Amino acid sequence: DRKYKDFEVTLEINPDFEKGTVIRTDPPANELRKQGTVVNLVISGGPDQVAVPNVIGQTQENATQLLEGEPFNFVVTVEMEPSVTVPAGSVIGTTPAVNELVDKGSAITLIVSSGVEKRTVPPVVGKSQAEAIALIEGNDLQAVVEFVPVAQGGPQDGKVVSVTPAAGTEVDINSVVKIKVGQGVPPPTTSTSTTTTSTTTTTI
Repeated sequence: DRKYKDFEVTLEINPDFEKGTVIRTDPPANELRKQGTVVNLVISGGPDQVAVPNVIGQTQENATQLLEGEPFNFVVTVEMEPSVTVPAGSVIGTTPAVNELVDKGSAITLIVSSGVEKRTVPPVVGKSQAEAIALIEGNDLQAVVEFVPVAQGGPQDGKVVSVTPAAGTEVDINSVVKIKVGQGVPPPTTSTSTTTTSTTTTTI
């Protein structure tokens, strides 16, 4: 059904009426109703057309069986699309949309959820903190930095020493990636003490 301001349209398969013509109205013609009452127009879809059924929320397998079976006989193509609200493998929608009139046996696209979109953790060990954050956030992930002590001036000073989850791991989009960055610590200082011994000589 298609709703407009003061009326809605219902499409009906009827071989006795030419496609696009009005079969009847509800309320019927000449019946008195209050101003603003919604009138339902029942429109003929012709003898060889069917309305696309609502398969939203069904599994891909069940929806495909329905669309390919009688009375539709559609040629179904599946298109995967990520979704944070529709479980993977369930139908998000169809093209043409639900209730649209189409020819029997025509092509229809079934849009199926692939689940939450994934991203791959980039390799950032050995990179500077700024480089690592740019790579992680550029991959639609969130970077969290933890500093760990390393030798000042050493090869790990200011560089990423580890990443969690590991590089190459697939995670949900916007997931947190923790990196540990070396922070140089000066070597400890040592102090030496000198003991002075004095000798006293007595002459008789």
